[in-house]
Amino acid sequence: MRGGRRPGAGRKPGTGRGRRLNAPTIRKAEATGIMPAQVMLVEMRWHYAEFERLASVPEPEDAAERLAHRAIVGSALKAAREAAKDAAPFFHARLSAHKVSGDPNMPLGIRVEDLNTQQLNVLISRIEAALGFATAVGGFEGGEGEASSRGDETLQ
Repeated sequence: MRGGRRPGAGRKPGTGRGRRLNAPTIRKAEATGIMPAQVMLVEMRWHYAEFERLASVPEPEDAAERLAHRAIVGSALKAAREAAKDAAPFFHARLSAHKVSGDPNMPLGIRVEDLNTQQLNVLISRIEAALGFATAVGGFEGGEGEASSRGDETLQ
């Protein structure tokens, strides 16, 4: 087997890493008409509305008709679920599998007791920002605690 570089091997210059959508391409596609994600949402909502409509109808008395009715209701829900599954990648990021490690009793890697007031306020504001909260108070209003042995650079 031969290793190393060979003339003519590999991806040709300028081919990039495959076709990628960029913002101008997406804007152009949106301006020309309906997008695939919109079609999937319409389909999902239509099937789900059909499921709700069929589910609200009283079940027939006859056992065979009741079974057929349940099958129709179930197929409407299944179609809505499949459309939702197809649309999900457009709206929800896939969670990557990664190993979580560290001390479960100290997930931040710092002890809150070791932080002074300024460091605690920075920590609180960053947690609130990450969670999408806006605070009028601006953090912890308590007295000055002991300075952290790690210094202010821990939270900056």
